[in-house]
This record gives sequence, structure tokens and C-alpha cells, in this order.
Amino acid sequence: MIAVARGNAGALWIATATLDRYLKAVKQPQIYGTQFSKSKDAPWTQEPYDRTLISDELRRQLGVPSQAAQEKQLEEYKSGDQH
Repeated sequence: MIAVARGNAGALWIATATLDRYLKAVKQPQIYGTQFSKSKDAPWTQEPYDRTLISDELRRQLGVPSQAAQEKQLEEYKSGDQH
């Protein structure tokens, strides 16, 4: 949070990802869509994910990909084209 306060743009993404990871750990939906997961018998997913809470504009300001970009990334994961 100190890095965010000092204007480190990369720290914003880490803060959003950390909150999403925490929310998933306590069995709540993530709100930024930064976390992708795959279990042995299921495809890649971002669920649970509350897509209605955060706008794409706020995602952009926080350095988080838009929902459309996240969907593309998810499809790449599902097709095995991860980078």
C-alpha cells in the first residue's frame, strides 16, 4: 500500500490481485477478475467472480484488464495457449 501511495502503478495491480486472492480464500467472489484457476476435472475459470461491482473504467485506472480482455485471456487458457 505504501508503493501505491507513492504512485507506483505496478503496485495497484498487486493490490487488486491480493484482494481478489483474499476474497477467494474466504469463499467470496473476486471483484476485479485477476484470479484464474483450474481443477483436475474442470476447465479454467475465474469463478466465483462478481462482474457487476467494478466498472471497466475503474479496472483501467487500477491497471486491471477489461472484462473483454479477461474473457480473451480465459479462452487462451482454456485452449492451452497460455503465455
